[in-house]
Amino acid sequence: MEKMAILLKEEEIAKWLGLSLATIRRTRTANPSRHPPYKKLGSAVRYDPVEVQKWLDSKTVNGLDDPSPPAKAEPTKQTHRGAPTKAERVTKAKNAEK
Repeated sequence: MEKMAILLKEEEIAKWLGLSLATIRRTRTANPSRHPPYKKLGSAVRYDPVEVQKWLDSKTVNGLDDPSPPAKAEPTKQTHRGAPTKAERVTKAKNAEK
């Protein structure tokens, strides 16, 4: 028979990751793709430390373990939301006068 893994409670995983319990609960429900893998046992939420460590390892940025070079970002045109800036209003007004 296989040895049973020890599962961590939400409070323990929050302490391990240095996050608040509220953050752990919020990301689990609102943004599950950015949350460590977990198990549901009825209403209880538990975390396998081995799975969480694998998840953490996959989140490494600029680490030496990443063999692939970073993708070059394409320059994008800056757009903003809301009312036009003063410079945009002046340019539009000047163009309208012509």
